Amino acid sequence: MQDSHAVHFLCDTLKLFVAGVLDAHNLDELMERDLEVLHHEEMETANTMTKLADSLPANGIVAAVLGIILTMASVDEGTATLGKKIAGALVGTFLGVFMAYGFAGPLAGALKSKAAAKNRCYQCIRHSIAASVNGVNPGVSVEVGRRNIYSVDRPTFEELEEALRELKSGGQG
Repeated sequence: MQDSHAVHFLCDTLKLFVAGVLDAHNLDELMERDLEVLHHEEMETANTMTKLADSLPANGIVAAVLGIILTMASVDEGTATLGKKIAGALVGTFLGVFMAYGFAGPLAGALKSKAAAKNRCYQCIRHSIAASVNGVNPGVSVEVGRRNIYSVDRPTFEELEEALRELKSGGQG
């Protein structure tokens, strides 16, 4: 209920079916396309961050090369000056690699995981609706959707039954 996109996806889909606009097969195809677009949209930021992460080591190499060029222009200024300039050149390489593998890459991975989890939630809704509009009884339709949840997050059949009983009795489950 807290995900407004999920609520709209569910309600808009059911409105089309109840209005008789689409049959069960076409409704499932529509949901599939809808989810493909949504997933693509969700992945744009992650893909951009991945491209940034991929480019950062090369930027570090460019910084190092420029630093070495500046160092070579100062070759006659003594070892202390050369040491500082070489160290500066290497800091550019370090920053490029560190930002790629220590920040941008992990952030891109987290964004991809979040998008994938959201997609799995929507697929759960999709498969439950598809089962229901194909005449499967509500309890089994919910079970069909439950099977789309990763096992680490998936409630057991008994936990789901208990939550549904609580809902029917007016509880908060």
